[in-house]
Amino acid sequence: MSILVVEEICNQECVFCSAYWRKIDFSFKNIIRQIIGKWDLIQISWWEPLLNKDIFKIIAFIKKYKPKTFIEFQSNWILISKNKNYNKLLKLWVDIFNINYPSHIDSITDVIVWTKNTKEIRDLWIKKLLISWWKVRLTIIITSFNLEYLKETVEYIHNNFIWIERIQFSFIKIMRLALENLKIIPSYENVSAHLIEALEICKKYNLKADVDHIPMCYLNEYANLHVDYKKIISNMSWDYKAEKKKIKKCLNCEKGKYCSWFRIDYINLFWLENEL
Repeated sequence: MSILVVEEICNQECVFCSAYWRKIDFSFKNIIRQIIGKWDLIQISWWEPLLNKDIFKIIAFIKKYKPKTFIEFQSNWILISKNKNYNKLLKLWVDIFNINYPSHIDSITDVIVWTKNTKEIRDLWIKKLLISWWKVRLTIIITSFNLEYLKETVEYIHNNFIWIERIQFSFIKIMRLALENLKIIPSYENVSAHLIEALEICKKYNLKADVDHIPMCYLNEYANLHVDYKKIISNMSWDYKAEKKKIKKCLNCEKGKYCSWFRIDYINLFWLENEL
């Protein structure tokens, strides 16, 4: 899946945000140039796509000129009710909506997104999508703030968002804003037990789940849910070596041939030089 960056501003300032400024021309014509002749899978992303004034024209172009293209629309979903955004977007038939879901707890959500009172409106419009039978993936970025509540968050999602397509648990990338807020970054060891508990709840309710940005050796019997594992066994081509690296712990690991190793930003933060 190729990321189509369409905007460089956002209505939130999440403490984990890894998006970075690029010298890109965000005009409609330039974005169209990126699309033509390139991709069959497009993730419309960064920072908040709904802030791009041409976003509906962009999607309409893809649907008209590349009708077989699978479109994933990534958003924090807070602006969807503005200026008839919801009706316009749904008419264009996006294949799946990937919505950032910080926490099921209002106060934790506020701290993570640095924006007040977003949970209620996010919940409302997620439910609107689901009752209209649209596919929705909720992405939970794992931080020190929401870590201990992952199991409860899954319970909440099960009880409140019927027919959710899947949940993705993504360990925080140690980039950009995260580097300015190091207290929000847990260790893999601290994450493991909480994440496994959450995945057990997913299994209990038959909720589809994915995991990303944490080595699969921390997932025990749920290693097959790792995004990289799925890519490797399907022989998908992608460049993971630029961001990840083997450490000594990886050398005799039974999951080695299916794993894409430790993130380099994690190695640098937790001083794992003696493991290299």
